[in-house]
Amino acid sequence: MKKINYNSAEDARSYCFYLLSLKDYCEKQLTDKMKEKGYCEDAVSETIAYLKERNYVNDEDFARSFTQNAVNNRKKGRAYIKSALFRYGIKEHIIEQVIEECYHSGEIYSLAQNKINSLKKNGVVERKDIEKVKAFLFRRGFSFDEINKAIERADYEQN
Repeated sequence: MKKINYNSAEDARSYCFYLLSLKDYCEKQLTDKMKEKGYCEDAVSETIAYLKERNYVNDEDFARSFTQNAVNNRKKGRAYIKSALFRYGIKEHIIEQVIEECYHSGEIYSLAQNKINSLKKNGVVERKDIEKVKAFLFRRGFSFDEINKAIERADYEQN
């Protein structure tokens, strides 16, 4: 069994290739993983440069993939996406660009309608239920403006 040399960029690269074979990572995640593992600063920076040069790590692609998944599969709003990408260490201009490309607010209407329907009692929606729907959508990362428009549209479609 080969002993790991934590000063070796080659060993750090192998570790990163292993990680990347499991899922996509952004630059900050890989850097943090290598530091946690004990690799020296030179090996980490050399490895990140190598991976970026060969496009194994691309923060813009990572952000785009994350945003598409958050919007289409997980039904998350703009604020959630922006916050999550910021925590991943994605640069502000990349976050804004990717959100503009990938984000559409159409999902909020179906989410609001489904939640309202689930809270109906005898075909009536009470004010406290509307507040629950608003809180639900806010926790998903939608803005108050988007939420109010969605509630108005859902209310209009019911009447």
